[in-house]
Amino acid sequence: MLELPANLGRNGKLLRHDVAANHLTGTIPRDLCKKGRLETLILMENYFVGPIPEDLGECKSLNRVCLVKNFFSGTILVGFFSMPFLEMLELSDNLFTGELPSEISGLH
Repeated sequence: MLELPANLGRNGKLLRHDVAANHLTGTIPRDLCKKGRLETLILMENYFVGPIPEDLGECKSLNRVCLVKNFFSGTILVGFFSMPFLEMLELSDNLFTGELPSEISGLH
């Protein structure tokens, strides 16, 4: 199985990253959104594991995120719910645990 390079996104030029259905494994590189330019992140139908990096929850440039059908764990990042340009967020068919952040209901 192949993994995404750990340094992917470090140069800050990554705008769109779509690796759907490629049998990839491992974790999401922490610097995918370095310098805040990443707009689209499609990792669906792979074998990714572990938590979503906290830095990704601070990526205000994202407008599409699809992490469907992987093995992501941990909690869903609260930062996803305050991204100004986010139009699509798909997280189903993973191993997330815990409750949804109260920020999504506006009832903090």
